[in-house]
Amino acid sequence: MRKVILCLAIVLIFVSLAMAAEEGELYGITLIFGEDKMSISSVDIVEGFVPETVDEGQYTLRVVGFSDELLFETRFDFNPGVSFSAPPTWFDEEGNQIYIPDTSPPVINVSKILFVPYFVNGAEVEILEFDVIITSFDISEFAVCNQNGECESGETLEICPDDCVLEGEVGILDEEDVGGELEVVHGNWIYLIVGIVIFLVLAVCFLIFWIKRKRSARNR
Repeated sequence: MRKVILCLAIVLIFVSLAMAAEEGELYGITLIFGEDKMSISSVDIVEGFVPETVDEGQYTLRVVGFSDELLFETRFDFNPGVSFSAPPTWFDEEGNQIYIPDTSPPVINVSKILFVPYFVNGAEVEILEFDVIITSFDISEFAVCNQNGECESGETLEICPDDCVLEGEVGILDEEDVGGELEVVHGNWIYLIVGIVIFLVLAVCFLIFWIKRKRSARNR
């Protein structure tokens, strides 16, 4: 029984490792809302878990590539409300407001950070409200593939198939531009490896359990 529990614990560990494989690079997008308008303050690259897309919300966030293709889209809400702290001089010792300004108090900028998947060919982040772009931000500095049809330094066949193609197809891959090596697209191999390891662990556990049970039957 203990060996069975140990085998199940090992399987759970590998399942956890498979879930951890979902962690990767993300865009950390900081939004600022103030003076009745929204803007993108900054975009950074961070490590984290890939979030799920949302289908409901007042605003839409899009990540667009160099060829204007839609790479990612999600929706969100942003209700900052009014954020204002009145100075203490506006109140008396008992807390009653004794001063009322002639104009509306300023609204303090409120921020919100959204995390979306990183794309090697991401060129721009767009924020839309009712299908109308209200602000955008250039993220081309974080891109690896600029989709200009040329296999440039830093681009490889694996991550930039649009720019780096094999000889005999549309275009020629220049080995000098990719460090003299042709990289092969492996796909999401981590899941295959984890699946094989889990299968082998289960097979070994079953074999141990079967041998132990057979020996017990002989000793009776």
